[in-house]
Amino acid sequence: MFTVVFALELVRAVSERARDVQANDVCSKLAIEIKYFQIQNGRFPHSLSELQSTDSLGEADKNVVQELMAFAQHNKWHDTYDYVPSTNGFTLVVTGPSAGWLGKGRRMEKHYNAEDVR
Repeated sequence: MFTVVFALELVRAVSERARDVQANDVCSKLAIEIKYFQIQNGRFPHSLSELQSTDSLGEADKNVVQELMAFAQHNKWHDTYDYVPSTNGFTLVVTGPSAGWLGKGRRMEKHYNAEDVR
């Protein structure tokens, strides 16, 4: 019995690590596109929807943003991605249900200053 519980916990830990890597990757890519928007428009977008629908991005960048948003809305962990603009930067917040046994929800915040994203 102990072996089964240990194996299940190991699988959960590996899945949680994959979830973290994927969330960090999506946040990094979104941060680059948000910074590009800021360079083109002189301000950060008001929302991820504005980023996705803007005409200031080239067609290739618009496709990247649409793919990122599609993943963010339909990822296998049911995480949600939110964007919070601020005066000199922004925060990307990833929330989702727990992958653990105790059922506590998951939350990750990535803060970016205007000069951080390159």
